[in-house]
Amino acid sequence: MEPLYEIDRRLRIALDEAYATAAENDGEIPEALADTIDMLEMAKDVKIGNVAMAYKNTLAEAGAVGAEAQNLTKRARSLKTRAEWLKGYLDASMDYEPYRDSKTAISWRRSKSVKITDSASFDTAPAKWYKTERSWLKPEIKADLEKGVKIDGFSIVENKNIQIK
Repeated sequence: MEPLYEIDRRLRIALDEAYATAAENDGEIPEALADTIDMLEMAKDVKIGNVAMAYKNTLAEAGAVGAEAQNLTKRARSLKTRAEWLKGYLDASMDYEPYRDSKTAISWRRSKSVKITDSASFDTAPAKWYKTERSWLKPEIKADLEKGVKIDGFSIVENKNIQIK
């Protein structure tokens, strides 16, 4: 089927020809030309209906894809939560013992983080250690603690973080 713009072009040509013929023949339009105009108008109506249905179907499919994307996002979030639970389960169950087989390897790496005790106070801490809404900036605190600065209420603790590959 020809595109809508082509049907429009052919219809305009036929209508121009019909106006010119009607002017020459006291308003009479030849039957063949009238049939051509009718056929083009019907083809245009069919094409417009088809394009409108294609639009509606595409819009409905976009909505369905969006809904499926939301479902998949929820499922992915749920699976990530489960994976983190499984990781924690292994971490709590293995007593830091390495494990290796042909499919997996479990080990621990050492890391340092800041532990904030109840005696820590925003009032006595330098402003570079916390955000405006008064939450601690642990990287800044950790850097100062590692430089040897003694700070009441803060200490560096050693953690073991599970690695699954």
